[in-house]
Amino acid sequence: MDRFVTVSRPKPASPAPSTPAPTSASKPSPSQPPAASSSSSTKPSSSPSSMKPPSKLTTPKAKIQTRLNFGQRGQGVIRCSGCAMYYLPTSESDRKLHDRHHAASLKGIEFPGYRAELLLPDDPELAPATESSSPIRFVLIDPCAKPAPSSALRAKGRAIMDHVDEALGASSLPFDPPDASDSDTELPPWLLVAVQGRFAVGAVVVDRDVKEAWPAQSANDTLPESIPPPSCTVTGVARIWVHPSHGRRGIASRMLGAVCEHVGIGKSARKAALAFSQPTESGWALAKAFIGSPEVLIYL
Repeated sequence: MDRFVTVSRPKPASPAPSTPAPTSASKPSPSQPPAASSSSSTKPSSSPSSMKPPSKLTTPKAKIQTRLNFGQRGQGVIRCSGCAMYYLPTSESDRKLHDRHHAASLKGIEFPGYRAELLLPDDPELAPATESSSPIRFVLIDPCAKPAPSSALRAKGRAIMDHVDEALGASSLPFDPPDASDSDTELPPWLLVAVQGRFAVGAVVVDRDVKEAWPAQSANDTLPESIPPPSCTVTGVARIWVHPSHGRRGIASRMLGAVCEHVGIGKSARKAALAFSQPTESGWALAKAFIGSPEVLIYL
């Protein structure tokens, strides 16, 4: 008798469900890093300009002690009793600066002499018969002269004017020649320097043409309400200075006499047409003594 055996076949495996592609809203799996976007794959994480080069290690310079201080004298700033300048005696540059200032304070501003100096004659009535020391010469520096003064002489004139302004506490005046194309620019003043030996011992700054001046009887007279125009060409004395060690020797009067002789048309007429710019008490006394009149022309 035949036997029948039932054989069971295994069922075929069902296909695995397909995994959908992740969308922008879906979160990546924690086991897999997120895929880099196309924009991030093409751009570097940082631009070259923002990247800082590695810092270089610099070795500090060794400090050198240039001055020893064991409590000895003369190490700090001192004041010269002769010229009243404060300086550091241990500094070579300070010592040289003090030497120049000291010589200028005691002897005058150094004036070694220059080529083509324009010398003005001394007033014979004011010049002394004999001078105990070297004679004084009067050098006129005119920035507008033809031919023009040398650049060294013009620079020395500028330095003298700065020294005079500082000594008198006055504002600085222009001393450069005007531009030829500008006809409205005022001409710079003359500078008359009294030179003795190799030093300038006095100076007068002279305005060429004063537009307004009025007579005054004291240095403290107030400005009048109306100023009539001068009847003649008025020469103005803007600054007058004499070195303190050369005072009371008639140098200021001799400089004014040289100015009157230079500007022409006669000394007596020039004295009457000489005006002074805001003189001090000593300047007022000098002006009255030189002009010989109780009234002196004043201008601003």
